[in-house]
Amino acid sequence: MSGFRRRLARASRVLAWLPACALAAGADHAQVARAFTEVTTPDFVLIAPEGEAQAQALAARMLTFRRALESLLGTPLRATMPTTIFALAGADWTRYAQPRPGMAGYFAAQPFAADLMFDASMPGQQPLELMLHEYTHHLLRTLGPVGLAPFADEGLAEVLGTAQFSARAVRFPVRHDHLALLRTSSWLPFETFVQVRRRDAHYLDAAPARLFYAQAWATMFYVLTADADARPRLPAYLKAIAAPTDPAAMMATSRAAAEQLVGHPAAGANAAISRYVLARGAARDWVIPLSADEHLAAMSARRIGTDEYDVRLGEMLLRLGNRSTLARALFRTVPPDSAFAARAQVGAALAVLQSGDLQFATALLDDPAIGQDLDPGTAVQLARGLLQLSLPAAEPESALEVLRVQRLARARELFAAALAAPCCWLEATHGYVLAMVALQRPSPALLDQALRALAAAPSNPELAVAVALVHETEGRAAEALPYWAAAARSLQQGPARTRILERLGRDPSTNVTDGDPGLPGRH
Repeated sequence: MSGFRRRLARASRVLAWLPACALAAGADHAQVARAFTEVTTPDFVLIAPEGEAQAQALAARMLTFRRALESLLGTPLRATMPTTIFALAGADWTRYAQPRPGMAGYFAAQPFAADLMFDASMPGQQPLELMLHEYTHHLLRTLGPVGLAPFADEGLAEVLGTAQFSARAVRFPVRHDHLALLRTSSWLPFETFVQVRRRDAHYLDAAPARLFYAQAWATMFYVLTADADARPRLPAYLKAIAAPTDPAAMMATSRAAAEQLVGHPAAGANAAISRYVLARGAARDWVIPLSADEHLAAMSARRIGTDEYDVRLGEMLLRLGNRSTLARALFRTVPPDSAFAARAQVGAALAVLQSGDLQFATALLDDPAIGQDLDPGTAVQLARGLLQLSLPAAEPESALEVLRVQRLARARELFAAALAAPCCWLEATHGYVLAMVALQRPSPALLDQALRALAAAPSNPELAVAVALVHETEGRAAEALPYWAAAARSLQQGPARTRILERLGRDPSTNVTDGDPGLPGRH
């Protein structure tokens, strides 16, 4: 096909998409006029279907909550990646975000973003409790690649999610629903309980999971409230399980750390916990006093319209990785004359790329009408799409190779333009490094960029891979090894970790730290 015919076909597919956007937008927006509030803080962005006062009050409680958890752990909890909290209306939750019936909220982390979403239409205190439960999971993950066992992860979230706020304190009441279940049920043996994994029936199936969550709450409530002198055991536990270990030793390490956490050997742990939490009056509400609220001064709020909300929600669905059809439908509601039209087109391109429609994605991403005057976040996503199109091996045709290089060069320029943006500099740096490696243009300055990004997010596997690739491209394969190992260690499991270990010549079941010299300057 000639170059002219290729451009004509590309343009026709883009034009075929745009009228569909206008039609969908006219139908949806004419029926429902929606408005939302965005609250921006140094720690997260909250998007809620509420007025500014209500949304700001919700964000203020989350900031106070983070301070309380920091005081408990004795360490700051600041995420290195942008964090967005979606308080979704019931209809939006059911249609777009709900993974399965009966689930009302969850947290999803990616290498360069974190999303917390929940059904804000639930009655009473339920929305706040659910959000704080998920926010606890998110904050605990800022500690790094800690292999936090589900009993501790869910137990802390169950205890802390009940937070009630006053002017100078946070109160965590006793969970009477859990107490009622624990009084009439046979507890899991402690050794079994502390070794439950997220793929096990005790965690996934409804009936056993209810007991597991109740026992997890009781265990962590006991740790946090039974004896103030024992509270330092929690930071000690986190430190103990953070040490990398091979799968064979991990179970023993987990058991020993859990026994130290509760202060009892496995044989007597459940008895001690049950005596405390089930005895009348023994387990009382737990209160953490707080100082003044200077941290609220940096909070700001603004109203956002339907177009921006649909784009932001669609981008969140893309990050989840399995909702490309729903995301594309949202992007199509944005009319071509909207201020968010270019952002919607980039999102639609990534959605069809996820769904495997390479030809349509190419048409949208190569459209010369986008790419001018983009905000940094959209520029990075456009560059991501171009990079993804460019990285597969090119066919042995000179014209295709030229096009591949052109896309890489354009992606590199877009990444470079976003390097100074605080919202996305880590992702922009990662993409810029990959583009330069693909263009075979490594340099000492490029390695310095990659190392600075990895220093800011030392547990980010994508950045560790980028540093490893720069070393390999410059012919220093031995210096790349610790970064490959660090990426595998951060991933913990999954196909990407398996591929990296195979690249290192190791069996996926082996300890990634054996013979690993560690990252320079990070022993």
